[in-house]
Amino acid sequence: MSIMEERVLCIFGNSNTWGSRPGCWADLLKYQLIKEELPTFVYNLGISGDTTSGLLKRVEDEATARRPTHIIFAIGGNDAGRLIKTGRNYVLLPLFKKNISALLKAARKHTMRVAFLGMLDMDEAKTRPIPWQTTFEYVLEDRIAYDRALQGFCQKNKVFYIPRRGLLTPKDFYDGLHPTTRGHQKIFEKIKKPIQRFLRSV
Repeated sequence: MSIMEERVLCIFGNSNTWGSRPGCWADLLKYQLIKEELPTFVYNLGISGDTTSGLLKRVEDEATARRPTHIIFAIGGNDAGRLIKTGRNYVLLPLFKKNISALLKAARKHTMRVAFLGMLDMDEAKTRPIPWQTTFEYVLEDRIAYDRALQGFCQKNKVFYIPRRGLLTPKDFYDGLHPTTRGHQKIFEKIKKPIQRFLRSV
C-alpha cells in the first residue's frame, strides 16, 4: 500500500481514551494496527475531563493539522456527570444532542468515515460522589440516557456506532470511573474487530 493510501485515524475522547493507566485501549489499538497489514497512523487525542462542548472547541484545529481519513469519537461520559447541589448534568441532554450533531458536521468536513463509541458503565458505589471532586457524582441511569441518545443519533444519521455498555464490571474500574489495565484490555478486545471493519470502509 502506498503512502497516499495509508489511513490516518484520529481518536477524540476524554481520560478513558487518553489513558489514566498504562495500556489504554487506544494505544492497544495502535499497536495492533502496526502489527497488521493495515497501515494506519493513529493519533490518540483524548483529554482528561473533556466533554462534547470542550471537544467542539478543538476538533477543527486538531483534524486540520492531521488530515484524517477516519475519525472516532469516544466522548460524552463526562457530559452526564451531575452537580450534586443542583442535580443538573454537566452538559444538559438537549445540548449534548446538539453537540454530537455539530461534531459529526465538523468531522465530515475532513472525512465521511466517522464513528462513535458508546459509553462505558461505572461502579456507582464509588462515583456518588466522585472522591476527587465531591461536588460531582456520576449516576448510571444518566449515562444510559446519554448513550441511548447517542445510539439513536447514529442510527438516524447512518453513522458507525460501536456499543460498550455491559462490557466492564465494577472490578474493572480502579476508582469507579476509570478502567484498570485489565478493563482497557477488555475494551480493546471488544472493539478491535468493529474498528478494523470501520477502517476498511469506503
